[in-house]
Amino acid sequence: MLNHLKIIDLHIKYQPLLPTMSIFKFYFSLALITILSLQLSSQNVKVIDLSSGQGDVISKTIVANKVFTIKIKNKLINENYTYEIEKKIAVIPSLNFPDTQFQTVGPQSECEKFRNTIEDFITGDSNDETQMPEKIKKFEEKIEAFKKQEIKDCDKDELVKSANYAIQSTVKEFSEEFVLKKGEELEVTITRIKDSKPLVWKYIFKAPKKGEWQTSYGFSFIMDSFNKRENFFLQTTTNMTTGNSEFVVTEKVDRQKLEFVPSVFFSWLKNTNADFQVSLSGGLSFDFESPTAFLGCSIFYNRNLSLTLGLVAHKQQFLRGQYNAGDVLTESISEDQLHENVYTFNPFLSLNFNLSKNPFKKVEESETENN
Repeated sequence: MLNHLKIIDLHIKYQPLLPTMSIFKFYFSLALITILSLQLSSQNVKVIDLSSGQGDVISKTIVANKVFTIKIKNKLINENYTYEIEKKIAVIPSLNFPDTQFQTVGPQSECEKFRNTIEDFITGDSNDETQMPEKIKKFEEKIEAFKKQEIKDCDKDELVKSANYAIQSTVKEFSEEFVLKKGEELEVTITRIKDSKPLVWKYIFKAPKKGEWQTSYGFSFIMDSFNKRENFFLQTTTNMTTGNSEFVVTEKVDRQKLEFVPSVFFSWLKNTNADFQVSLSGGLSFDFESPTAFLGCSIFYNRNLSLTLGLVAHKQQFLRGQYNAGDVLTESISEDQLHENVYTFNPFLSLNFNLSKNPFKKVEESETENN
């Protein structure tokens, strides 16, 4: 299920000076702001910087199942933005940061000079988020310089407060808290229209994946514990009465207890640093003319080595139903006429390796060339 949030952010009508406050209210507000700042700093806040990444998709990995909020900075004060927040799963390309530039206009006099500086910061001709970090930095330096001056012809505190308010207008912080489970992603899209064309920023906050499918190559050995293959031949004898040759259906002595089958296995492994993991695994043989299917439980050691025990469905050779051991035939028949292949179930044991290449490929090619 997708959790979707869409917000239209209207531009802020700037007021140069706030109403006059008493000294008591001023210091009380200052203390309150300090407390709130300390509280906010302790929260898990994910910052989206509009000064970079416009037109790109920026991906950031976060801790799963931990509450976090989203904060957007370096937004233009007098521009409209649309915010879309959508929880989903997607594949995202890597981030790319463009270069930043700076543009500012110098002020002219004391209080009036600083008022003009504030007005220029808000209504300046800068229409590019990439210039905002340097612009904010220079503006903060001018605030600090103004605070150090001895000013008597105006309310310096009110001007400083107005300047700080202007800086806060470049930040958008969401009050909604988000939590991502493993395998989930939160996609944040910010859009602004410039010259009838959309400017888009896209951020992806990704929790770690639940796990992944791993392919490994198996040296599988099938045991005939449940169903044992039958191997018969025709033993030639002579009829003492007629003198003609007869053929007796006779069972061979089969000492083979294990059947080796090259195979490939598919297993789901969790994202964990544990040395040992247990997984349900399915496998196939490389002979697709007479396919063999495996299903079992695998014990993995550091992902690259595993041991699988389970059941296999495979073809086995049996004596055809119209014949029995000891039957006497008057004519000789081939082994294919004497036997039939039937799918049966048997247990298997496989030693598997996580290899970058198929270790059985050369064997298959050489067999094809010999044939």
